[in-house]
This record gives sequence, C-alpha cells and structure tokens, in this order.
Amino acid sequence: MPGSPPTVDLTAPNAGALLRSLGFFDGARGGRLTLTATLDPRPGTDAEGTARIRDTTVAGAGTFGTILDEGGVEEAAKAVQQGGLRFRSVIVPFTYRDAVIGIDDAIARSPMLAVKLDGTVNEETEALDLSGVISPAYALTGALDEVPVLSQLLSGGEGEGILAMTFTVTGSLDDPAFAVNPLSLLTPGFLRNLFEGGGGQPSERFLEQLDPGR
Repeated sequence: MPGSPPTVDLTAPNAGALLRSLGFFDGARGGRLTLTATLDPRPGTDAEGTARIRDTTVAGAGTFGTILDEGGVEEAAKAVQQGGLRFRSVIVPFTYRDAVIGIDDAIARSPMLAVKLDGTVNEETEALDLSGVISPAYALTGALDEVPVLSQLLSGGEGEGILAMTFTVTGSLDDPAFAVNPLSLLTPGFLRNLFEGGGGQPSERFLEQLDPGR
C-alpha cells in the first residue's frame, strides 16, 4: 500500500540457536520463532514489533535457574537444571530505538509457571535493565492459552492476592546481576500494574517490593 511503512517478517526453525548466536540467551533450546516488525520510515533502523516463540525449552544452570531457585520456585528450578523447562508460548512485544531494545509486556507460558518481563537491553553496551514476575499459580488455571484468565486471577477479590515472586536483572549480558523477592502472596493491584506493562526503569514501588528496607 503506498505510503505504508516497510515491514519485516522473519521465521527461524530453531529459536534457541538463533538467540545463542546473537548472544541474547544461552539457555534456550529449540522452538520456532516468528517475528513481525514495522520499520521507521525515517533514516536509521528503528523498529517496533512482536517476536513469538512456540515450544522452546530452557535448560542449564544460568541466571534464570538461579532466580527460580532463590525465589522459591524449586520444582521449576530443578526442571531447568536437569532436563529443561518447556515453554509452550513466548510473546515479546518490542521496540528498537538508538540501539536499545525495549521489552514491554513480554509473557512466557509453561505448564508449570508464567513469566512476565519488562525492561531494556542496550545492544551497544550490552547493559540490562529488566524487571518481572514469575508465578507458578498460573499453571493452576488449566487454561494456559487464555490471557483473560490471568487477568481475572490478578484482579482477585478484596484482600486477595496471588502466589508469585518478583525479580530484577541488571548489569550486562556477560555478567548479569539479579535481585529476587522470594515466592510470596502479592496483592492483585501490585501484580496487575506489573502485568499492564511500563518497561524501562523499575518503579519505586517495584524496588520496595524487592527490598522493603531500602
């Protein structure tokens, strides 16, 4: 269509191999990647789009497994460190501006848990600034492909919450540092705000949840 911004469509039969070759994530194994992005028509390589991965496995004793272990999600941590934890679906909305990848409302779903992630990865400096939530309670809904179920679970009733852990990852791709708030009952409002997005710098409320004494 005349005047429409250019788009990019990419597919990869082995998402894990692609992520490892790019230096983004060494723990992924297999999975099919599809990526659709709209490019900024102005000079440069800025873009906005969504990456989707189906049926990938996360394995190895890396940062993710350690976060699960320290956060109290022991069964999933064992799966990652032993045979691998299979994710049925990973959806990553992203932007790319001035060599910074912005991640907003990324959701990864497995039969054992769900992971929510927001933040930035600087391609030039390899700096990380990520925050997220991991909830094993997501698997109890019995409807892993129905996002509205998650919304209902998070909204809850008066005084209700959901069993989940929160975390941040900073530092660099080569030397990530993380902070974990162990598995606990978090309030629906707090979780709903996190799952509604707002990547980039973690909020003060988020940091207070990680470290109440700060």
